[in-house]
Formats: sequence, structure tokens, C-alpha cells
Amino acid sequence: MTLFTFMSPIFQSQKHINELKSKPTQLSVKQLQSMGIQPDFIVGRSSELIDTKRKIKTAYFCNMKADDIISNPDMPSIYQLPLVFAEQDFDKKTLAKLGLQIKTSDLSDWCKMSESLVKPKGKEVIVGIIAKYIKSGDNEVKDSYASLLEALKHAAAFNKYRTWAYATVCNWRRLNLRVMSRV
Repeated sequence: MTLFTFMSPIFQSQKHINELKSKPTQLSVKQLQSMGIQPDFIVGRSSELIDTKRKIKTAYFCNMKADDIISNPDMPSIYQLPLVFAEQDFDKKTLAKLGLQIKTSDLSDWCKMSESLVKPKGKEVIVGIIAKYIKSGDNEVKDSYASLLEALKHAAAFNKYRTWAYATVCNWRRLNLRVMSRV
């Protein structure tokens, strides 16, 4: 059995209107349908949860059920998304469409883990990173060291610490060892 899940951004209109716009998603699905592909689910990426009105409207224009429109909102941590999906029964709906047995899932350990990443508790550890590609003008470029920062965050959460990573571009001639000794 084949299952098509279409991920599409659902944009927020201007801030003063504060409304999610589903028209780009509807047009994208229409294009897919013209190629003979009917999505089983639409996962809508948005800044917030997709409201029922938008789900009904999107489903209507995409020839789907509103229950098959899944919200994928911005979250403080990516590890919270499985919990958001579980609240919408995305796992059960997927298994049902695939004709597979639906089992109850226990996400309590996952919930604790994601909570420890979002709201870390315990003693704070400061980690200093001397980095070559950390600044670009006035902006901090965290993507360059995303894996390292995520690993530090996970290690700290697992060991019940809070971590704060301090990164700076190093000028070896002017390295202030007194500042770094606190890190």
C-alpha cells in the first residue's frame, strides 16, 4: 500500500490580520492531483496550530477530510512535534490508512525527555567554544555548529544540567585567558 503525505507551508498573512492562508497549499495539491497524485495527508507547516476553519477549507478544496489535515506548528524544540502529532492522532490515522494494526503508544518517556530539553533544570554548566565561523557581521551563525550545540544540549539534559554555550571568534594574538578561565 502506498501513502502520500504532502508537507506544505501554511503562511500567516500580515501580522495585523493574523490569519493563516491556505491558498498556496490548495494550488500545490491541485497541481499534484493533475499528475494523478491524491495526498492522503497534508502536513501544514505554520507558525501556530492550524485552526479548524482552515483545516475544513483546505480539505474542501483539496478533496480530502478535515481530519487528514495535520498541523505542524513552530515549537521551542523539534522533539515536541511527535507529541503534537500524537494529539492529532497522526500515528493512528497513518496506521489505519496503511491497514496496519493500531497499538497504543506510551509517550511518557518522550514527553519527559522533550520537557528536559525545553525547560532544563539543575546546575548550570558554561561551555566555551572557540570557533572560526560563528559570526557573520553582526549576526551569530549558529547553524555552523548546530550538531555540536545540539549534542551539548542533549548531554546536559541527560545528566540533569543546564548548559549555556558561549562561542566567540578567536583572535589568537589577543586571547584573553582570564575571560576564558571562567568558562
